[in-house]
Amino acid sequence: MLGIIVSVSLLLFWILVVYLSKRRLYIILVGVGIGIAGVFSLAGAVEYNWCQITGISLTEYQSKTVLAPVVEELSKFLFIFSVSWYAYHKRNPFATELFGASVGLGFAFIENFSVAADPLSAFFRGFLSWATHMVTALFLSYGVRRLLGSKSKRNAFCVIILLIAAMGIHSLFNHIVLSLGFH
Repeated sequence: MLGIIVSVSLLLFWILVVYLSKRRLYIILVGVGIGIAGVFSLAGAVEYNWCQITGISLTEYQSKTVLAPVVEELSKFLFIFSVSWYAYHKRNPFATELFGASVGLGFAFIENFSVAADPLSAFFRGFLSWATHMVTALFLSYGVRRLLGSKSKRNAFCVIILLIAAMGIHSLFNHIVLSLGFH
């Protein structure tokens, strides 16, 4: 419940900032902030409570290669779409891809806050995770921008393909990390 409260509060805060300012620095800082607290808390709440929510228990491998990519990418998409939709309808010039990358960066930052001290583990779980989250968030933000620009079915299909691609990339990254023994 706390994750949902934090997420909604951050979304409202971002809407206020977009309304009051048009500077790109705000887009970056608030995108990172939403990634840190909003997306992480929403995705974490669902992943942590998955068994209580659904009654389905998962192994660590299933949780990290199936559940985490689906929940985390859907959470990123939710925030990127919501904020971009608001800015689009308020006719604010908005850099959707910049915001999306910032959300991915913020999420990766907090997710990897407690990376192990082992240098190789820190590299895989740290640096490469940042790149993975930023790339998948860029995919999602590109799809959102296309969807907001035109309501054609082709753009909706593009968003679905990009969402599946983001989940696949995320799942592959988690599979590699787990296979190498970096939990």
